[in-house]
Amino acid sequence: MMINNKEELNFTDRVIIAAATFTTEEFAEKDDDLEEFMCKEVANFKKAIEKGENLAIATGIVDEPEGVLDTFIDIKNKSVIQVISLFEYKDDITLTLFQAETEAELLREIQYFTFEQLAMADEYEVKEKLDAREVLVKRII
Repeated sequence: MMINNKEELNFTDRVIIAAATFTTEEFAEKDDDLEEFMCKEVANFKKAIEKGENLAIATGIVDEPEGVLDTFIDIKNKSVIQVISLFEYKDDITLTLFQAETEAELLREIQYFTFEQLAMADEYEVKEKLDAREVLVKRII
């Protein structure tokens, strides 16, 4: 992502750099070369964008009911989402952790991420989605 000094970074590039900064600060080991780690993160995020994927920035677990969650930055929709895969259920649950109105708002939010915030799901919201799904299934039957 080499850019000459006269060229401005576009929104996608700024999100990639912000996300790579976050993941480098959170996941780089003490003996890692931080510049090299960050360059790899930028390259991985650029590949994800080229494939039309969201940027994966955290993984965690869900205790009740049991499952795993992955947190992504959805550049196209200017949001941060959590995709929760529960072991007992076939379909994933998607929660919107943050929805920005503007590009600047999303960039600002990324700067204040904490791993704890991204790697834990709101148990109440998960239960609410599961309850809504059960009501829908009962109506179909």
